[in-house]
Amino acid sequence: MIQELRPLLRFFRLVRVLDRINRNKNSKDEFFSKDHVEAARTLATTKYKSVTKAYDFDGVHPDIVDFWKAMDKHCKKRNIPLWAFEFVRSKKRQDALQAKGRSKARGGQSPHQIHRIKWWYEVRVKQPDGTYKMEKRFEHRSYSMAVDIVHASRAWNLTKKEWDVLGSIGKEIARKRNLKMEWGGDWKFYDPAHWQIKNWRDLLD
Repeated sequence: MIQELRPLLRFFRLVRVLDRINRNKNSKDEFFSKDHVEAARTLATTKYKSVTKAYDFDGVHPDIVDFWKAMDKHCKKRNIPLWAFEFVRSKKRQDALQAKGRSKARGGQSPHQIHRIKWWYEVRVKQPDGTYKMEKRFEHRSYSMAVDIVHASRAWNLTKKEWDVLGSIGKEIARKRNLKMEWGGDWKFYDPAHWQIKNWRDLLD
């Protein structure tokens, strides 16, 4: 029993550390408080029966796929079930969401749509003198650059502090994996399920 609880206890300690660090940065911000430890506990459940879902990553940016897999794995170890609700979204659906006030972006303006980007990479090129040099090149690829992640049994029905815990987890995962991610829970237009590549428009061709 103790062995099973150790990963969860380590996570609770992580939440406390994150709370202390951020509370010291801005002691007036209600985001960080001891209540987040309780919020982390309420997110965890052993009653949820895990359902293996085969996600379609076709057209999804590799950084988004990497982020989702890492977050899902991290939370699953701590009995926090997650569900990647949406990666790629059609322009028609985007327009419908914008009309309902659930998104500020119109069709074609959201990172959920597939956009053409410049994909940069390095190649080893032989020089006239026989030496080799790394050169940067690019090719055109098309990707969506966002994902909506919700609780697998409660969906969007989470308290703000519970969303804050998931936001802290996601930011820590992005930092450790050197992924430049942006969380919708930090926006004035509050969208805590949403994660996207930071400054994704800069990648557009």
